[in-house]
Amino acid sequence: MPVELWNEAWKFSREEGEAALYAAPGFDDRAWKPIVLPHDWGVEYPAARDAPSGGGGGYAVTGAGWYRKKL
Repeated sequence: MPVELWNEAWKFSREEGEAALYAAPGFDDRAWKPIVLPHDWGVEYPAARDAPSGGGGGYAVTGAGWYRKKL
């Protein structure tokens, strides 16, 4: 039986949407960014003094991020 590494072949997006839509087997995720875990999407955005996280959160961007992997 072939072994697949769990950390590889993930997709990521920060677009707004419904979990049920993104979890659907037929959902088209071709526009999503291919990633390898571990992944920290927050480091892809510049720090901003007006970020909701404030100084305690390193002025990082906040919000939802979506991950998908076909099993």
